[in-house]
Amino acid sequence: MTFDEAWKRAVRSKKRQKSAISKKKKGIPPSPAPTSTRRGVSQEIFEESMNQDNVNNPQHYKQYTLEAIEGIKGSMSNEEFQGYLKGAALKYLWRYKYKQAPVEDLRKAKWYLDKLLKEVLNERPTISGPQS
Repeated sequence: MTFDEAWKRAVRSKKRQKSAISKKKKGIPPSPAPTSTRRGVSQEIFEESMNQDNVNNPQHYKQYTLEAIEGIKGSMSNEEFQGYLKGAALKYLWRYKYKQAPVEDLRKAKWYLDKLLKEVLNERPTISGPQS
């Protein structure tokens, strides 16, 4: 399965979830779960795509041998990269209340903050005690 196919499938799934939430709010009973495959995609592949970790290990960031965050880091100075991480964390904190998956956005903000913390800690020189 190509990245584009997986992305389209995820978008369709997200739309179905939003539709189900909207219908639930209006008191409309949910549709029965599909029993057959859709557009030649097996149920196993669909379930596999739904079980992906979109916070710590998003598949759409791993199209190439280098993960996107490492490419971004390589294109910036340490100070610029730390600013990027801070901005990304703020972005997720800013809008989590308005998203369909607020907990996922909070986890993403935490991921960026943890990454920023590691960067700051790696930047500081270590002081060792007396050697015996």
